[in-house]
Amino acid sequence: MSALESLHADALSARPRHESPRLAIRALVALQNWAPLAFVPLWAWRLARRPLFTVVNGQSLAIRAAAYDRAGGFAAIRASLGEDVAFGRRRAATGHTVALVDGSEVLTCCAYESLAELWEETNRPLRLLFEIFDVDGQPFSVGTPTGDRPFQIGAELSVGRPPDVPPGTTFLTPVAVNVQPIQFRPGQQYVMRASIDGAQMDEVHFRVRQQPPQPPQRQ
Repeated sequence: MSALESLHADALSARPRHESPRLAIRALVALQNWAPLAFVPLWAWRLARRPLFTVVNGQSLAIRAAAYDRAGGFAAIRASLGEDVAFGRRRAATGHTVALVDGSEVLTCCAYESLAELWEETNRPLRLLFEIFDVDGQPFSVGTPTGDRPFQIGAELSVGRPPDVPPGTTFLTPVAVNVQPIQFRPGQQYVMRASIDGAQMDEVHFRVRQQPPQPPQRQ
């Protein structure tokens, strides 16, 4: 929060230092960092609140809650392949200031250990988690034989890639889960979030309807 205040920014993204034992991955990461910074230097975001000058690194991002909600959150750019860049540019398009800084002195990242992991996410186990939160961001609890616990549905899935399909091909996989009846408070708002391997993928906001009044019974 202090960084957001000092930069007078609504969102702040930092470029971390990538660590990997593989020279090929370090070279590719260096290319990924050079490509955006060659066209949009670190100081360019100060020029104007324009999407053209907006660069966001999805590995490190802080944003004010009001700016997040006003621009529609990640749901507004769910169809974008580069969701971090689309996320930042949408904020700039809605009048918010998005700052990009060099965080390599304090942030480190090792997202991949091999080129295969960098390119391919199929044919490996993925941890899927569904959670429900209330309007204040607190976990929604359900009663269990051992007491109240936060609502969570966890599963492990794997998306297979046929041998004749090139690596890196995008796959859409339907997922269905069975849930026992849940008692929500009428009139309250909630949000269900889905994550894979700890990374949030989507969220759905919903409100529980009030039960309509029952007509008086005739005697």
